[in-house]
Amino acid sequence: MFELVFQLLLFLLSFLLVFGTLNKLRIFNRNLNAVIALVVAFYVISASFLFTEDVQKILAYFGILVIIVFGAILAYTSSGLREKKKK
Repeated sequence: MFELVFQLLLFLLSFLLVFGTLNKLRIFNRNLNAVIALVVAFYVISASFLFTEDVQKILAYFGILVIIVFGAILAYTSSGLREKKKK
């Protein structure tokens, strides 16, 4: 059960990262970006079967990094520091 959830989360993470990056770069249209992201996500899933332990370690560190970044953003926004608007 854990491996199924892990594979699904890995698929979603890789798909969303590739799709978001391609949309931000605006090299292709949105439909082609989705197709490319799907292909990359399926490739990541197939490669993760070979390197399951390594991918789990990397995702654990990535999760810790995400928590630290969100904590820093929360601390920054709650401290009252704001960027001055330019006229």
